[in-house]
Amino acid sequence: MAEYPDLSKLTGEVVLFLSAEKAGCFEYSHTTTSIAGVRDSGINTAAIADQPIYQPWDVFLKKLRKIVGKQGT
Repeated sequence: MAEYPDLSKLTGEVVLFLSAEKAGCFEYSHTTTSIAGVRDSGINTAAIADQPIYQPWDVFLKKLRKIVGKQGT
């Protein structure tokens, strides 16, 4: 059985990476690394492969928009 973070115990702001399932529910896109904590003007991306431990929010958002834009095509 996969281990998932308990969302009810999270504090502060976080970014969740979710995927829609056929049954209409959502599932974590990347198991336990699907949660990135937001702090001050940046985001903790240490659990995301090939990303720095921490990066500015605007840099992360630009990368995320680029990835999402490619998925729509």
